[in-house]
Amino acid sequence: MKRRLKSSAFLLVLAGLLPGACAAPKPAPEAAKVQAVSGPAQAVSGPATVTAGDSLIIAGERFRLHGIAAPPPGSLCRLPSGRSYDCGRVAATALMDLTAGVEASCERGAQGRGDLCMAGGYDLSRGMVFTGWAVALPDGPFAALEKEARQARRGMWRSGPEGGWRPGPDG
Repeated sequence: MKRRLKSSAFLLVLAGLLPGACAAPKPAPEAAKVQAVSGPAQAVSGPATVTAGDSLIIAGERFRLHGIAAPPPGSLCRLPSGRSYDCGRVAATALMDLTAGVEASCERGAQGRGDLCMAGGYDLSRGMVFTGWAVALPDGPFAALEKEARQARRGMWRSGPEGGWRPGPDG
């Protein structure tokens, strides 16, 4: 079974589905810091630990990216060949790639609206939708970006605009 998993991961790397799979390892975590930002909200910054394609932990605090939903681990998507793969795991890897080697910072959003998280000055929600590993929430700002990713067949849209994962009623 272990050999099969290694073989599957190797095939995903070859297919270009594991962004950052060959990236250099993250440096040792530094002390996270909390810095004041305009208004009453505070940003938490430091090394990020990715828990799923749309969530991460910084300084022991869990954050969920605003305006998007990514497939949870165990979710299946299809390759153009028709074979299925765990697109939730690949989505988490994509977020790891976006946060690798840079300090991340997150600021709490309004209740239930998600958190604004940046890494290296880049909006992580925008990056996940652009690369095709997350979908835009219906009332969020990323619908046009998702349409572009689908048309370009990036990420989970590789099999075509309808080949990716869609969130259920619970998000």
